Amino acid sequence: LMYAEYDNYYDISSSVNPVISWKEKHSFSTAESNKITVEIAPTEFGPWEEIYSESTPNKNWKYHRLSLLEYKNRGNNEVHLRFHVTTSNSTYTCDVKEVEVSDFSKDDNLSGSVEYLEAEWHLDGLWSASGNELNFVGNSYGIAQQAEYDNFIDLSDFVDPVIAWEENLKFSSAISNHITVEVAATSEGPWEVVYTTIYPLAEWTAREASLSDFKNAGNESLHFRFIVGTSNSTYTVDLRNIIISEQ
Repeated sequence: LMYAEYDNYYDISSSVNPVISWKEKHSFSTAESNKITVEIAPTEFGPWEEIYSESTPNKNWKYHRLSLLEYKNRGNNEVHLRFHVTTSNSTYTCDVKEVEVSDFSKDDNLSGSVEYLEAEWHLDGLWSASGNELNFVGNSYGIAQQAEYDNFIDLSDFVDPVIAWEENLKFSSAISNHITVEVAATSEGPWEVVYTTIYPLAEWTAREASLSDFKNAGNESLHFRFIVGTSNSTYTVDLRNIIISEQ
């Protein structure tokens, strides 16, 4: 059992919606004895509580974000943090980077703007972004890879909104290979699927998904993300012209 403990603390006393985020990848085999765990505590002496554990190997960088709001609502204004890894029977690697505790309530409202900034995307390791273009290259080994827009779109002035984009998909037709679009009213979810396909077209194809039911359910803030899953080979997914507009 190996620990990596942050020898300081994060002050969340003024945070409205504190979250912890990081990226990780690991090469251990699938076994309950091989896992990475994240723990938090109000003091350096504990008591420590587990907020995340993963035993499924993932060779690609994957982004994670967890809410600390319930922890804060229990009267905790400081966060002490540690990662620990357990392995057995072999030599494995585990990498963690971009660890951050932040206030997720401080998003700016884009009022429907489509001028996305690269820094406003949270990308798992096989994704890259440039403006409102997204590119996925690689083999996710069956682990879904997300490209999440880390801001929100104001739907209050829309009557019949849609999310539209163009896609160019180069993967084989198999249930394990897919692209999915999900939306939510908050960054914490719950997320709902508005589009998915396992049938690739290796040419630019216009797509759109209605957001009318989402808006009519009383949701005026839109968070969205694209998810790709691939296995057994290296594939590419290209997206462009991602916009939120009227039907």
